[in-house]
Amino acid sequence: MSITRRRLLVALALASLAGAACERERPEAKIRRALDDGVAALAAKDAKAAGALLADDYADAGKRSKKDLVRLAFFALQRGPVFVRLQSVETEVAGEAATSKVAVLAVQGAPEVKSAADLLATNARTFELTVSWIKDGNDWRITRIDGLPTLSFE
Repeated sequence: MSITRRRLLVALALASLAGAACERERPEAKIRRALDDGVAALAAKDAKAAGALLADDYADAGKRSKKDLVRLAFFALQRGPVFVRLQSVETEVAGEAATSKVAVLAVQGAPEVKSAADLLATNARTFELTVSWIKDGNDWRITRIDGLPTLSFE
């Protein structure tokens, strides 16, 4: 067997082991990573990327759809940066569904820093959220968030 062929076989074996390791990743870890990706999207002022976590049939108690929540996030991000810190995440998985209890600190910053006062958070809130998830292929999507303010476009 040539050295090139042997290297190719070793590379394929390592790739399949890496793929198997990804498949064995616990659902709770995937959900936590999805939440972290959503937080990073908000920090980057990217409402569309944050909305990618939502299932197409998202609906909550405020009768908001995925489109509504993305629009609300977009408008909030226009008022200044939003800093989100996940204080705790507890997830229970039951087959293809999961529920996360999430404590979140959200801080709205000033759109422009004109004085030292603009560096201080003036609009900080803590939320206790219940996030419902459904497995969508290899990803998890949010189907409902309870505990958000009831702002809407209606």
